[in-house]
Amino acid sequence: MTVFIDADINTDASAMVDASVDNLTAAFAANGIDWTPSSDGDMTLILLSIIANNLAAPGADTAAQMPAAAFRKLGTDLFGVPYIQGTTATVLSNWTLVDTAGYTIPAGTFVTVGELGFYVQTDTVVPNGQSTASNVLLIAADVGSAYNGSTGPASLVDALDFVTSIAIVGTTSGGQDPETDDDYQNRLVGQLSLQAPRPITASDYQTFVLSFPPTAGTDQEEVGRATAIDGYDVAATGTFTATTTSSSNTLTAVSGGVSANVGPGTVLSGTGIPLNTTCVANNGASIVMSANATSSNSGETTTATGLYNQSRAVTVFVAAADGTALNSDTLTAVDAWLQTFREVNFLIYVEQPTYTTVYVTFQIVCYPNADPAGTVAAAQAALLSYLSPSGWGASGTAGTTAGQWVNDSTVRYLKLVGIVENVPGVNYVSSLTLGTSPSPVSSADLSIPGPAALVESTSSTILGSHT
Repeated sequence: MTVFIDADINTDASAMVDASVDNLTAAFAANGIDWTPSSDGDMTLILLSIIANNLAAPGADTAAQMPAAAFRKLGTDLFGVPYIQGTTATVLSNWTLVDTAGYTIPAGTFVTVGELGFYVQTDTVVPNGQSTASNVLLIAADVGSAYNGSTGPASLVDALDFVTSIAIVGTTSGGQDPETDDDYQNRLVGQLSLQAPRPITASDYQTFVLSFPPTAGTDQEEVGRATAIDGYDVAATGTFTATTTSSSNTLTAVSGGVSANVGPGTVLSGTGIPLNTTCVANNGASIVMSANATSSNSGETTTATGLYNQSRAVTVFVAAADGTALNSDTLTAVDAWLQTFREVNFLIYVEQPTYTTVYVTFQIVCYPNADPAGTVAAAQAALLSYLSPSGWGASGTAGTTAGQWVNDSTVRYLKLVGIVENVPGVNYVSSLTLGTSPSPVSSADLSIPGPAALVESTSSTILGSHT
C-alpha cells in the first residue's frame, strides 16, 4: 500500500453546484432571508452551473492530477527512478496480393487482428514477380496487455485493392500495461529507501560538502564554497630525480619515480630546494617551483608530497561563502563528517585553498569627458572585485554554480586588461603589470600556486594611474 497521500479534491461539477446552493441558503438564512432556487431555470443555478462546469471543475480536475504527476517528476528527474511507460504488442503476418505486378504495403497501414487495432511498422516492398509478403511486422495501436493473445482473423481497415488476405503468424504478444501511479509511488519508496547519501566521485563530494551541518554551540562555520580534485592524495609521497640550478625556479632533467604524479601544490624537498617549496607546473621533463633553488645539483633525489593520479583518493577544498578561509575547528569537523559517508577503501581529505596575494599596477588613458581620478578608482574597484576570494573562479566565469568555483590557477593578463577597459570612461590601457610581489614588472599570465588556488588583493596591491 502506498505511503503517499492523495489530495481529496472534489471534481464533480454537479456536487459543486449543490454545495454552493447549500452555502448560499445558509448564508441568506443567517441574515434572516428565506431563499431557495425557484426552479431549474433560476438565474443563480444557471450562473453556478456555468462557473462549476467551465471554471471550477476543470481546475479541480487538473489539481487532482498534480500529486501523482509531481511525484513522478520528482522520481524520474531528481532520483533517476524510471517510470514504466508500457509496451506495445507485436505480431508477424503474411500478406497475399492479387497478382505479381509488384506493390508496396505502406507503413502505417491499419488492420484489425480480431477486434484489436494494429498497423504496419515499415514500408514493405513486394517486388515484381511475387504475390506474397511474408513476416510483415504489425504493431499494436496502443500500449498494454489487452492487445496480447489474439490469433486473428486479420482484416484491412485502410483500403488497399491489391491485397486479398492477411494471415497472422502465431499470437500477438509483448504488450505491457503502463505502471499505475500507485505502483510507481510504491516502487519509488522502495528505491529511495535503498539510496544512502553517499558521495562517490569528486563532483559528488564537491556538492555534498556544501550541506555540512555545523554543530550548535560551537565555532563551526558553514561551508559556502567547495571544489574537489579527483585522484589528489595530499598525504601520498614518493621520490624522483632532478637537477637544480642556483637562483632558478625550474627543476630540469626530471625523471623516474613519481615525477608524473607531481602537480600544482605538491610539496617538493631536496638538496638546494627551500623549505615549503611547491610545484607550480609540471611540464614533464621540467618542473616549475614556487621558489628559486639555492644551489646547483645534478641528478639529486627529490621528495614529493601530495601526489596526483592516486586511486580512490579525493581532496575537497572548502571555504566560506565569500571565499575566505574557514577556521580549523570547521575543517576538522567537516573532515570527520565526510569520513562517515565515504566508501570503503576511499581516501578523503579536507583542505583549505591556497591564497595568493596578487599585485597589479596599471595606467589608463581616459576619454576627454571622463573624470580621470574617478575612472581610475572605478578600474581599481573592478580589479579588486575580480582578484578576490569571492570573485576568483566565479566572476565572469561561465558555468560556475552556486557554492562552487572553477579551479583556475592562472591570472590572465588579457583578462585584467579587459576588465579595466570595460570600465566606463576608460579609452584604453596603456600599461599593466602583475605579479605576486610589490612593483610587479611582468606583462604575462601569472601562475598561482596550490592545488586549489584562490587570489586576494587590497587597495594597496592594486595601484592605478592615468595619463
